[in-house]
Amino acid sequence: MAGVAGRPVRCPISASPRSTGRRGYAPGRRSRPARSGGWDVAIEVRAAGPAERTAVDALHEREWGGPYVIAHDTRYDLRTLPTLAAVDGAGAVVGALAHRVDAEGLEVVSVVAAVSGGGVGTALLSAATATAAAAGLTRVWLITSNDNLRALRFYQRRGMRLVRVDRGAVDRARLLKPEIPVVGEDGIPLHDEVVLELLTGVQGQPAGRSAAPWISLTTDDGPGRGGPR
Repeated sequence: MAGVAGRPVRCPISASPRSTGRRGYAPGRRSRPARSGGWDVAIEVRAAGPAERTAVDALHEREWGGPYVIAHDTRYDLRTLPTLAAVDGAGAVVGALAHRVDAEGLEVVSVVAAVSGGGVGTALLSAATATAAAAGLTRVWLITSNDNLRALRFYQRRGMRLVRVDRGAVDRARLLKPEIPVVGEDGIPLHDEVVLELLTGVQGQPAGRSAAPWISLTTDDGPGRGGPR
């Protein structure tokens, strides 16, 4: 199984241009896929410690414009969250996944990779799932935005299921962080959050199968779920 924390995996890493980032809206897998080149390196996913902190912060600066992101009406400081770091054979940090645990399971708050298309995101997501299962948590979940077709494809290919669309959530986030764009990728207006989940198989729930077989829609005037931090 690729990407279990502390276990090396083999991933092709390719040179690619710098991601444009989302300037403070998370999560979502935004780095552009590499188009050419690539070579095999050993990737180890482990808990980020002081040795990795500067490189992890630099990835967040590049991707989000700083350490703060907004998701489901909540402002997070990524520096305060538990983080998994993907490290290559030379010791360089090539990706990071920040997460938190609540009553709903393990939430992936941010996942970034130095380059895309090389398996780093897959290794990080696998490690997060293994971390959740080891802690007895039944669910890994995250949000992305309605325009992020690349992320929706990426997560669903790795077994995640759509469970909810929060209409207007990005519009509300824009009030907290005005630099969030109005128009997103592929010219799609950026308004809503999409919630995805992957069940870990803990406590008898088959992994990858959602307990809720529908997608619910919440509206702009629905109940809030937390405030800015």
